[in-house]
Amino acid sequence: MRYSVPVVAKVGTLGLDLDNTIIDYAESYRVLSRHFGLPDGHVSREAVRSQLRNAPDDDVEWQRFQALLYSEGLEVAQPAAGVVHLLKTCQQLGVSVVIISHKTPTCPNSFGARDLRTPARAWLKKHGISPGWIPEECVTFHDTAREKVARIAEVQPLWFMDDLEDILAMNQFPVQVKRVLYRAGSPWVEREDGVAIADFAALAQQVAL
Repeated sequence: MRYSVPVVAKVGTLGLDLDNTIIDYAESYRVLSRHFGLPDGHVSREAVRSQLRNAPDDDVEWQRFQALLYSEGLEVAQPAAGVVHLLKTCQQLGVSVVIISHKTPTCPNSFGARDLRTPARAWLKKHGISPGWIPEECVTFHDTAREKVARIAEVQPLWFMDDLEDILAMNQFPVQVKRVLYRAGSPWVEREDGVAIADFAALAQQVAL
């Protein structure tokens, strides 16, 4: 699906992933973990997933957790550290920002068919991100990872930041776009494969160069 979205900026465009990148779910993981009988301290995807998956091919409870995380869990989720500063920097420099997210309209029927996109837009509005720093039409959701990467290729941002290695490593990912792997608290580190590892503060410094 193609979108009629204004994506050309005076200087360039920055693309950002949403879940576990712009949105920090640490408190959501903590709160929801208690409902699944997990001990306190599970505040990351890796920690919770390892506890809920009984085997590599048995992730029903993990999927159930995600259905709650990306709906009710947004009530306590917070903007990631440094993201607002990054958005301010982009505005000052005339760099447009788009959010490109792999997010289906609802979770599976077996987990309640919860609406996933409306709560996400409500969260962005609540925290003044979109509308605000980013026009609503510059936030797009895609049913599959392949469609997400196709959208990145269509927009052709100068940089795209995502927390998932799998997205940045897809064969369809456009070679002209600088791949940035989001890691909280990380300075800008260039890997041999061309991927940069960074947090939002480090990315803001690169945008300002």
